[in-house]
Amino acid sequence: LGTYTLTWTVTNGSFTNPSSCAPSVDTVDITFTDVPASEANAGPDQELCDVTQTTLNATSVGVGSGTWTQIAGAPTTITAPNNPNTLINGLAPGTYEFEWSTNNNSSGCSFTDSVEVVVLEQPANANAGLDQTIPQFSTVTLDADPASVGVGTWTQVAGPTTANFVDVNDPTTAVSGTDIGTY
Repeated sequence: LGTYTLTWTVTNGSFTNPSSCAPSVDTVDITFTDVPASEANAGPDQELCDVTQTTLNATSVGVGSGTWTQIAGAPTTITAPNNPNTLINGLAPGTYEFEWSTNNNSSGCSFTDSVEVVVLEQPANANAGLDQTIPQFSTVTLDADPASVGVGTWTQVAGPTTANFVDVNDPTTAVSGTDIGTY
């Protein structure tokens, strides 16, 4: 928006006054009358757990209009494509990408930004196995149910010494470094 004055100058050699080789100068005015569209900001990426819908959070458009489109992932429903805070229905575990495009139809300017929505499946129920009472110096082998969704990890909550897990992600890992007491 505004007017710019630009100058075109043609010279032949260096010019010092007085001289017969004066530069030739002309100007042109360029006037922009349309305001460009607002820059697109689709908002922050989202990581969600076991949901079927979410609200996108684009920045509102000050000049022009905005439109949401889905560009990746399983089909969903964008309930209000021109609303920066539209509701997305039909989500399932997976990764989705949505694009917020802004434009000012009269100026031809447009901007885009995208947001990624990741829906994770609810982790499996944890089952650490039965409590064990064993003689001192016996081998300790844990017996948790394997995680069908997600990753299981062993950590020590209590005990008289620090227990060492051979593989913290193995549901049936061996444990060393134990002493008499309850862990």
